[in-house]
Amino acid sequence: MKKSTIIKRLAPTGQVRAGQRVEMDPIHPHSKTNSDKGKAKRRTGKKSTNVELPTVDELEIDHSLNEEGIGFATMKDISDYYGAVKWSWTNYIPAGHLTMIAGIQGQGKSYLAAYLMAVLSGAKQVWPDGTTYTGNTGKVMLIDTEQMRGEYVTRLRLMGVKNKDVIFPIDESDREDMTYTVDLISELFNIKNLATRTKCAGIIIDSLTGGHSINENSSEMKMILQPLSDMAASLQIPVIVIHDLRKRDFRETTKATLEKVRGSVVITKFCRSVMGLYRPGENLNSRVRTSHRTVLRRSA
Repeated sequence: MKKSTIIKRLAPTGQVRAGQRVEMDPIHPHSKTNSDKGKAKRRTGKKSTNVELPTVDELEIDHSLNEEGIGFATMKDISDYYGAVKWSWTNYIPAGHLTMIAGIQGQGKSYLAAYLMAVLSGAKQVWPDGTTYTGNTGKVMLIDTEQMRGEYVTRLRLMGVKNKDVIFPIDESDREDMTYTVDLISELFNIKNLATRTKCAGIIIDSLTGGHSINENSSEMKMILQPLSDMAASLQIPVIVIHDLRKRDFRETTKATLEKVRGSVVITKFCRSVMGLYRPGENLNSRVRTSHRTVLRRSA
């Protein structure tokens, strides 16, 4: 008997825009300044020392950066580049932005990804909640980093997707190798060119974890998420990444929240939309029976 799965939108509309940068302040975050005296206390080992800070008048400002190094863009420039948010799947998947599907293993992330590919390629006409897709259809690129492409092909064919409508990146120098895995850091430029050349209607990455060797708890994850977000904005198509929730304590419910997404907070900050998949009532402390239909729910 089929279990119910909830798709919940974890990131509120407007939380993060594609192209937004997250920077760490190089100054110690707990340093305090005294605007009257121009002094700050900074810890060095076990001792605390006073550091004289220059006033604005004492700073030597290099105006040459304004001429050649750093320019500016107006609100119109930004609006012309990004445009208004265009939803491929209203309130769930925006075109031109990065979307994340997060859940623990066995919740149906890959199955949902296959269904989304079927919609974007034109094999299916409605989204999982029954709304009709009215956007552009075309080839969909699947970047499979977990060697699941054989299973994907089986699922996609059962959904009516044509052989030519889902493409997989391969090594051009060895076209017989169907096990090629893309490196999301070094090969993103080539992925963008391939998507442009084949006029892709969307890109699915399953999974984010398998496409790099960076510590996911590190802020260095920005090196992947920022370019992915920029690529989505440049191509103006949905780019969807599949990711896991962290392992839960036995006392926790399966309900998905942003705090449960595995890894650094940087990972979700670059996503315009984050969808969490979970099965209601599937935890050790719950006796709630799951319904036998698919439940779709958005956060308030």
